[in-house]
Amino acid sequence: MKTVIHVNKHIISKNKKSEEFSPPLTCKNRIGNEKAKEVAILGPSKVVYRPDKPLSCGAVCWVETHSDILTGSEAEFYCNSAPDVQANFHLTPIGYQMDILVNGKKYLSECRDFGGNAKVKKLTNRVCELLEQIAETIRKEN
Repeated sequence: MKTVIHVNKHIISKNKKSEEFSPPLTCKNRIGNEKAKEVAILGPSKVVYRPDKPLSCGAVCWVETHSDILTGSEAEFYCNSAPDVQANFHLTPIGYQMDILVNGKKYLSECRDFGGNAKVKKLTNRVCELLEQIAETIRKEN
């Protein structure tokens, strides 16, 4: 689904005059409009400048994307979290191996042997613990 994102200059002017902080970004798609103070675009996008053919609202410059977007606190969290986290998890006949990489750097490598009897609850708890450790490391680095 195509989304168009543009800055509403009238809201920016109004915010300056009244010291308000109304959201100046408009995200439009076939579902409707959403106002935002920040937007994260989760994939390819392009910036369009078309003064000869503005949008119906009058905007002559905007961003177009078919990617998903996040607004508000979701956008802030996404932009401030780990930019590229990979978790490689392999079950073997006798255990598991897990490697966690952040921006290509290995943060954690762990192997466990559970003796051929997969204790799923323990394994799930351990995976959650490891992911929490990674999140804490990333928070400290940012």
